[in-house]
Amino acid sequence: MSTARGGKEMKVAYITPRYGPEVIGGAENAVRMLAEALVEHEGASVDVLTTTALSMATWGNHYEAGTSSINGVTVRRFPVDKTRAPDFLRQSQRHLLTPFGRTRDESLEYLKLQGPVSEGVLEAVIGSSHDVICFYPYLYHPIVHGILSSPGPSVLHPAAHDEPALDLPIMAEAFARVDGLAYQTAAERQVVESRFPVAQKPRIDLGMGFRAFGGAVSDVRAKFGLGEDPFLLCLGRVDVPKGSTLLVELFSAYSQRNSSSLRLVFAGPVATALPDAGGVIVTGEVSEQDKWGLLQECLALVSPSPLESFAIVLLESWSCAKPVLVNADCEATHEQVMQSGGGLAFDGFESFEAAVKRLVADARAARSMGLAGRAYTRGRYQWPNLISRYRAFLESVISLRTSREPG
Repeated sequence: MSTARGGKEMKVAYITPRYGPEVIGGAENAVRMLAEALVEHEGASVDVLTTTALSMATWGNHYEAGTSSINGVTVRRFPVDKTRAPDFLRQSQRHLLTPFGRTRDESLEYLKLQGPVSEGVLEAVIGSSHDVICFYPYLYHPIVHGILSSPGPSVLHPAAHDEPALDLPIMAEAFARVDGLAYQTAAERQVVESRFPVAQKPRIDLGMGFRAFGGAVSDVRAKFGLGEDPFLLCLGRVDVPKGSTLLVELFSAYSQRNSSSLRLVFAGPVATALPDAGGVIVTGEVSEQDKWGLLQECLALVSPSPLESFAIVLLESWSCAKPVLVNADCEATHEQVMQSGGGLAFDGFESFEAAVKRLVADARAARSMGLAGRAYTRGRYQWPNLISRYRAFLESVISLRTSREPG
């Protein structure tokens, strides 16, 4: 049983812009797993304070406002008062082209334009009596304003990578205000600590716990018309910032130079339409049964995104003993691959072509990489040990903050 403040049950709140099993996103998936694991493995009392939004493209109200329970976690949803500005992408350019030159007020304007704005979430933070409030991820209005108004011990899970928004002046204020920082990788910690003087705060390189799917999987080859062809799999949101278009371009060039029946499957919600290309299949959002069926059948998983703080999809692929291919420009996923020996990295077409040719031609090497990744996942990302470390970290933050408070 997890305890804090004189042996009482630990009461933890998570602040996140959207929440629920329907939400497709790395950070949102991570906060949900953490919240549920604290309840399951540590007996903590966990509340999530979030908005009624589902889509990050608009931040429009979707869920009913009010309180519900999801897998033992109490979820309190508050209405969105201001959604994403229709011309946010255009307006954001003047802030992000020169983030260092923005004022504090301009930084706050950027957050408001991006959305979601929810006064209900902020009022719940101000009125919180939780032992610790955890904010996840750094980028949004409820997070930054919540940190600046939090009455008690606070922890930030930045889920940060090297991007212009991290250099907006308001971010330095927010990072200075939190009592502790939970990183997913050492690469993420280096990105943050190279910008902000936070190295003396309590911190943890946590990673993310993992639980493999235990149910029956779909016959994905029949469902998606794959036949017996080998295929590469890209899981997650289909969008330009996620490297989706880049991957199509690399795969098309590979197909033109190499006679092969290899296909490329994108499985996830489509935010940006991909260019037409031979051998490319876009399934759209898939069920868990479909996702795990694709993972079991694929030749390898590809993570083309240059901007990730951690990639749970790598762990999912490795749990099926499948190798991965990552973008070398992404320090976090590259770190995971180098530490595990579970795959390869590309930094352009030549290295992409060489990696794919190796995966296609050398089944023994591909299997060896997949098994190395599985061993790495089992050794580092099993929930009981990870969540125990996390609980101890939260308690250290609570203890340090309490010791500094008068009286």
